[in-house]
Amino acid sequence: MLADEEPAENEAPDPMTVKGVGPVQSIELGEIDPAMAEEGKMLFESKCSACHKIGEE
Repeated sequence: MLADEEPAENEAPDPMTVKGVGPVQSIELGEIDPAMAEEGKMLFESKCSACHKIGEE
């Protein structure tokens, strides 16, 4: 599927070509801080994972 094509009814859009909505057109990420990543992981596991399980819909 090309970026300007609409996905078929039963086909999910390609997340690499869908930009979403809003003013943000691109983002550049810097180095990942391992301590902050670990803190975020613990927060996610304690507050979010009951409803938002990674890998499950």
